[in-house]
Amino acid sequence: MNMKRAQRLKVLRRLSDKIEELRSLNHTHREFKEWKEEAKRRLKEFCGKDHDWVKQFEDLLFQDLHFSPPERISPRDIEIYGQDLIKAKDIFAAIIEWEERQEKRMRERESKEETP
Repeated sequence: MNMKRAQRLKVLRRLSDKIEELRSLNHTHREFKEWKEEAKRRLKEFCGKDHDWVKQFEDLLFQDLHFSPPERISPRDIEIYGQDLIKAKDIFAAIIEWEERQEKRMRERESKEETP
């Protein structure tokens, strides 16, 4: 496997797996904020800042910005947070699947080149 792709897959899987731990937190928790910033940075690094996956991730709010004062967490905040974590997991799953397909295609091409 291409080392660069292997490293990207490792990072993407780690960020995706972290979502399960984040479910018990909320959008104000430091651990969530750190994860969100790293996820955004890595997506831009791996996909390019203008890629649809990056835009989809950046569109996730993880809270109800219209009705909740910043000092309290509403039931709606909790609902949106959970829904957006699921959407983030779906984004990571799509990227991981794409990376794995690319790796498979590359191996098939290399295999054909080696066959006389």
